[in-house]
Amino acid sequence: YVSGTVHEFNGGILPLYIASQNLNKKAVFVILEYHDWWIMKYGDILSQLAGHPILDFSGERRIHCFRASLIFETCWHGQCLLASNRSFFEAKEREARETLSLATSLGAPLHIAKVVQQGEIKKHKLVVLFPNGSRALTNEDSLVRMAGEIGFRVEVPRPGRTSELAKIYRALNSSDVMIVAHGAAMTHLFLRPSSVFIQVIP
Repeated sequence: YVSGTVHEFNGGILPLYIASQNLNKKAVFVILEYHDWWIMKYGDILSQLAGHPILDFSGERRIHCFRASLIFETCWHGQCLLASNRSFFEAKEREARETLSLATSLGAPLHIAKVVQQGEIKKHKLVVLFPNGSRALTNEDSLVRMAGEIGFRVEVPRPGRTSELAKIYRALNSSDVMIVAHGAAMTHLFLRPSSVFIQVIP
């Protein structure tokens, strides 16, 4: 487990996605260090990657027999894994987005679109996503105020360690423009095609 949704997604979920695709989703995931908050956060996605329930290695008391097993080590931030599977990943990126969209839409509340009156201009949604600490945006308040003045509908999500991924995905996927700190490399999977993605480099 690493701090930050993006790193957890990059270093954990994506390698599991690649493995499950190679196995045609005929996989059983066994978690060595089981945490309820992690399952609550990513359970909807994991349920789309394997056809069997997730096993808690430390708490499981039953005996399971498998014809074969595969143990693999992921590289944090996914650099070496994605480099060695670049062609596969690029070919499957659209499918990965579809899987993510399907998983995070489960149990989602019904969205009722507001009727836009004739002559009314629909505001584009701008999401500003910066972490606290060393990569915080010092003039975030000014940016939000200016964006609102020029016509954007601004949203500033504050995802925490236990934030439900479905809520984060819906917030980012509904945006027209997203401004993030440099290094948020996996957030492009959360965006709709043709959205504008801006990274601020310190």
